[in-house]
Amino acid sequence: MQKCQKCSEPFRWKSIIKSCFFGYKFIKCSSCNSEHYVSRITRIGYSTFAITIPMIFVLVLINTKAINIFNVFWEYLLAHLLWITLITLVMPFFTRYHIREARENNKIEC
Repeated sequence: MQKCQKCSEPFRWKSIIKSCFFGYKFIKCSSCNSEHYVSRITRIGYSTFAITIPMIFVLVLINTKAINIFNVFWEYLLAHLLWITLITLVMPFFTRYHIREARENNKIEC
């Protein structure tokens, strides 16, 4: 699991899951209050593993006539839900965060 870049406090598994499920919101460190944002690589990787890979797998099976999608729809749906659950359980160990320093420097004081 990743730790805070300022104080090395480890992020909680629950806060990482919440961050990713609710639009990749930032995580605020519990000890130093620094805001950490999800990296772009993590966003691309999660969407690729959760959605794109199962879709490609099914398309290959359909094109090779190995399965008829109408006969195995519910099995595919269940398998896809199990796949997403597995990805979700493993995701916090691979999710990477960073601090955006540019936001603080661009604030204009009135």
